[in-house]
Amino acid sequence: MGIKLGITIIDTKGKRFKVENELKFPHKKVKTEDLCPNYLHIGFFKNKIILLNEHVNELISEDKNLNHIENLITNEIPKSEIVHIVQFDSINLAGYVIIENGQKFRAKCVANEQIYLDDDNLTDFEIQTLETTKNSIFEAHPQIKDKILKTISGKTKKEELIYFLTFRNKLIKDNITYYNGNFEIQFINMIIPYLVESDWFGLTKIQYVKYNKVKLNQPELEIMKYINHAFNQLK
Repeated sequence: MGIKLGITIIDTKGKRFKVENELKFPHKKVKTEDLCPNYLHIGFFKNKIILLNEHVNELISEDKNLNHIENLITNEIPKSEIVHIVQFDSINLAGYVIIENGQKFRAKCVANEQIYLDDDNLTDFEIQTLETTKNSIFEAHPQIKDKILKTISGKTKKEELIYFLTFRNKLIKDNITYYNGNFEIQFINMIIPYLVESDWFGLTKIQYVKYNKVKLNQPELEIMKYINHAFNQLK
């Protein structure tokens, strides 16, 4: 079946959590190897909140308007960074959404070599990949540099990235293109350690609070109450 991830990581930038001992939700403290569970799991790593639920897939969107869950988080933690991550190897799906300071910065999702989400912003990772790939091709093939520069003249940075990833794949057959999901998996494998100092497997070592029958796609879910409750259970 391969890897299956449904993860939201929230960098609170040092925001303190409320002590709300009066909150009472049915729950269970667990560790889990399932990083895309049916029901909501909430854990913590340093200043990061980790939400696990298969319905993260329904939260990702390139709509600039934040959804219900994102609004509740940013209203409570205005300077937070929110990263939604989905990876379902069984259907060749990989994608992510990045929200910074209440603004959606980047959304990209690919499944079965079709792009479902793709706004015009590029992450630092994408820009760095573009420059590194471009320079390595120019160094390896200086005789075609002028021809390539003429070809990409007038293209946007995103169009350049698409061009050079395709060009590199033709040269070295690395099977990493803008359209097949492997580029998104590279990003996922970079962003998770950046946020939680471990690859995705390290997330199985964290203790979570599991809430049966609770899902991130439930209308009017008061996610901050669950986050504060989980914090009080695990502190």
